[in-house]
Amino acid sequence: MKIFFTIFSIVLFLFLVFCFVSAMIMVKKISEPNYKTREERNETNRIDGFLVGTERYLREPIEFTMSDGYIINGDISLNNPKKFVIFCHGHASNREGSIKFTKIFYDLGYSLVLYDHRSHGDNKRGHLTMGSQESKDLYEIIKIIKEKYGKDIEIGVFGYSMGAATACLASVYYQDDVRFIISDCAYSSLAFECQNQCIVHKIPFIPTILFMRLFFKIKYHISFKDCNVKKAIEANKLPICFFHGGKDRTVFASNSKRLFEASGSKIKEYYYFENAGHSRCIEVEPESYKEKLKDFLREVGD
Repeated sequence: MKIFFTIFSIVLFLFLVFCFVSAMIMVKKISEPNYKTREERNETNRIDGFLVGTERYLREPIEFTMSDGYIINGDISLNNPKKFVIFCHGHASNREGSIKFTKIFYDLGYSLVLYDHRSHGDNKRGHLTMGSQESKDLYEIIKIIKEKYGKDIEIGVFGYSMGAATACLASVYYQDDVRFIISDCAYSSLAFECQNQCIVHKIPFIPTILFMRLFFKIKYHISFKDCNVKKAIEANKLPICFFHGGKDRTVFASNSKRLFEASGSKIKEYYYFENAGHSRCIEVEPESYKEKLKDFLREVGD
């Protein structure tokens, strides 16, 4: 019996060490990823053909100074000065990552606002917060755009991946300032996404997720509570459209379904593309994606 308990204790200790180290590694990769430069992202866009048609954009650099003094870099491409779409890019990417989504809106007469999230692109490096601080930045950017171009302008928000989660989290602030939200492959909460990643990497999510919660809180001051996208979207009354791919292993499609069901919006849509990976719906079925997006905007009244 003593030998059994000794072996059991050793195995349990090694198991906890494995989960502890795994949690530490995953949290660091999430909060301090290998960021892509704008040049790298643009080269990917060129190879994938996403730059075709974007040469007509007149992209003017703009700086957004946040209330804490942090400067966020971006571009504005004016088309219709009364209609804007603000694009929120994904984890470890930058404003160039949103380019593949812009042509649809530009063709529909919208002006484009692209910017780099904190620590991304041309901005000062630090760590990201998976939507917690990014959502507050988005709200400030919306206010700045309205101050610059008029209180009566129409603003839509488009986000993919972390940018989609950011757009949904920010909805608690901008109910009176935004016309519609489009969310492409958002996660429903940081806690649920951590669980997803444990499943993908075949790591026991209990107790790993508990260690991850601890690391996020102590080192990066990120709370699971502050990144609960599902909770935020419950109070949303704005028209919202969700897209997700069935082959997405970065953020499972069940996340968008959960958000769709939770949203308090009277106008809401959920589009599922069975053969698309993470943020790839527009690439796998571009015409279908475009038509579904247009259908939603017609429903909104645009």
